[in-house]
Amino acid sequence: MPKNEAVEFLLRLLDERFDIFKRSLEALKDNLVKNNADQKIAACTHTLSALESLKASMSATDQPAWIGKIETAIRQFIKRHQHYADAGITFINTIIACSPQIASQKWDFSESGEDKPVDFDAYFQKFYDESRLPELFEKLVGHLQTIVESGAVDSNRILKQLQKLINTIKRNARGSYFSVHATFDFAILLLKNFVLEYINNIPVLGEALRAVLKTMEELEQEFEIVQQKTKDDVLNKLQTDLPILGYTPRGVILLEHTPSLNLDA
Repeated sequence: MPKNEAVEFLLRLLDERFDIFKRSLEALKDNLVKNNADQKIAACTHTLSALESLKASMSATDQPAWIGKIETAIRQFIKRHQHYADAGITFINTIIACSPQIASQKWDFSESGEDKPVDFDAYFQKFYDESRLPELFEKLVGHLQTIVESGAVDSNRILKQLQKLINTIKRNARGSYFSVHATFDFAILLLKNFVLEYINNIPVLGEALRAVLKTMEELEQEFEIVQQKTKDDVLNKLQTDLPILGYTPRGVILLEHTPSLNLDA
C-alpha cells in the first residue's frame, strides 16, 4: 500500500474509533448523573473498551494527553466509587477539563519521523497509568485528611498547610511529568519544614504520621520505577540521552527529620 494511502487508511480508522469513543463517553456522562451504580460501571467499561481500541490505533507518542487522563479517571472511578463519596465529582471534573481537547482533536500524521517532536509526557503517562502512583497519592491524601479531621491539631497554620498540600495533590497528581514530580517535591518540602516536627509531638497522631511517611516512601520508590521505565522506553526509541529526567531520591530527608519514628513498626 502506498504511503499516502496507508496514512489515509489510518486516519479513517482513527476517525471511526474516535467517533465510537465520543458516543460512548456521552452515554457515560448521561449515566453518571443517574443513581444506578451498575449502569455507571457498565458505561465505564464500555467507554474504556472504546478508548483502548482508539489507543491501539496509534503509538504512545501519538496519543494526546487527554487519553491518559480519561483512562486514569475511568479506572479510578471504577475502583473508588463504592468507598469515596467524591469519586463521581472527581471523575466528572476530569471529563469536563478534557472536553475542549476532545472536541477539538484532529489527527495529523503529516510530520516526518525526523521532524516530529518528542512528547515526553505521552511516554510518562503510559507508565504512570500502569503504576501504583495514582493509588499511592490517594492513600497519602487519605492519611493527611485523617490528621486534619482528627481534632488533635490545634494550630491553624499547620491545618492550613495540610489542607493546601491535600488540594495540591488532588489538583496535580494526575498531570504531566513536571506536575507529578513537583507535587511530590512540594509534599516533602511542606512536611519537612512545617508539619512533621509539630505532629511528631502529638502522640495520638503517631500511627497516622507513620502511615504518611510509609506512603511517601512507597511513592518515591514507585516514582523512580516509573521514571526509569519512561527513560528506557524513550532511549530505546530515540537512542539518545535524557539528563532532563534525572531524579535524586529524597526519602532520607524524611527519615532524618523524624528520628523517633520506626516505619517498620
